[in-house]
Amino acid sequence: MNPRVETLNEALALFSSVGMGARNYSPATCQHYASDLRLFVEYLGQHGIDEVAKVDLADLESYQAELHRQGYKASTLNRKAHAIKSFFRFLKRQK
Repeated sequence: MNPRVETLNEALALFSSVGMGARNYSPATCQHYASDLRLFVEYLGQHGIDEVAKVDLADLESYQAELHRQGYKASTLNRKAHAIKSFFRFLKRQK
């Protein structure tokens, strides 16, 4: 039985403890993804979003645009996007 998560922080904790291990990511990838996702969750929180169900495509696009404005390199933007994609793919599998 999968644990029920509602908040983004609960989801992040579950992904960090279960999801990344299940994917057999390297320690460096786990560290980067955890950092990337913490920043993403913080960004959403600053915009009044703290529940998984309230995140929509516009929020993701807004976050990506903000990162682009901050001048991140393309490789970093791609890693951050992949971390977010992996996070939500994991949550979808968890239902």
